[in-house]
Amino acid sequence: MNRRRWYRVTNVTVALAVVATLIMLPYLLEASPGTITIRPGAVGDETNLTPYPNTGEANWEDVDEATSDDDEAYVEGGGGAYVTDLYALGDTTVSGKGKINSVTVYINCRGTAEGVGARTRIKTNAVAYDGTEITLTISYATYSTAYTTNPQTTNEWTWAEINALQAGVGLKKPTGGATSRCTQVWVVVDYTPATLESYKEVAHTTVWGTVADPYDTGTQTAYIYGPNFIASHGYTVGYYDNDGTKVASESVISGADNTLSSQYLLTTDPNAIAGTWHAVAFDNDLGSPPNTYAECPGAVGYMVEDSFEVNQGAIPEFPTAMAGITVAGLCFGIYYWMRKRRLAYVKA
Repeated sequence: MNRRRWYRVTNVTVALAVVATLIMLPYLLEASPGTITIRPGAVGDETNLTPYPNTGEANWEDVDEATSDDDEAYVEGGGGAYVTDLYALGDTTVSGKGKINSVTVYINCRGTAEGVGARTRIKTNAVAYDGTEITLTISYATYSTAYTTNPQTTNEWTWAEINALQAGVGLKKPTGGATSRCTQVWVVVDYTPATLESYKEVAHTTVWGTVADPYDTGTQTAYIYGPNFIASHGYTVGYYDNDGTKVASESVISGADNTLSSQYLLTTDPNAIAGTWHAVAFDNDLGSPPNTYAECPGAVGYMVEDSFEVNQGAIPEFPTAMAGITVAGLCFGIYYWMRKRRLAYVKA
């Protein structure tokens, strides 16, 4: 292949690669999955296992460490039947921020001899569920049970259910001298963060509302839309003007496809202030939009937000409206005054 032809082929290849990248860019920019790890933080509804060494610590304190301490602290099984512990979990810290893909319960266990058993345990909506029985080895190893949906509702997990979730372990030893031990319990929540965008039309095809392209006289409705919300779940979208004042809120139910849609007619409130606005989504199970935008990031139930620009042309200017009322009133007053004078003149 001569050099000229090689350059031609290379240029075509680069051009095709650029085009393919531009086509795929919206997909590459979609929110990436995230995970959070939650560990025991308090006593749960079941405390039946024996803590070792028995130094006065609660059972959950023997299994809450992030790095395994093996036999330094653990809980131990009972007789020939399963004995269980459940532990209340710590705060999720990102509660409500997206679609939950799975909840996985992990235990780190061993037996003092071959053949002893263990299984994961969770409790959600007042119902407890056990994982598949595991035959332990004599060395500590990690075992897990994953739930892509809530086993009690068979629907997607909600963040309220995660916040109330209890996790633990069931241990069983044979009637002989062997025992089963657990030194760690934790839960990993896999989720995809929700996102919001402002659009110029209800079909949600053209992103709108940037500084360079604000809402104006010709486009006076903000259409808010985003993926990766919990399906068929209740949310409230709060709308805040440039002054940070909540001008409206709308309660909406997300779609079965995990999308959320809301809209606001910018001409609704003539007192609203033009400039940078915010649409903020809240999980109804956890909280609702506060009165000011400044309170949103730390508020319970806060999920995700979008900012967009609104020109004064998209809002009915209050001074203009008042001027119109004043002019109309003045015209009526003049008319009324002239009519009275005319009547007085006729009577004279």
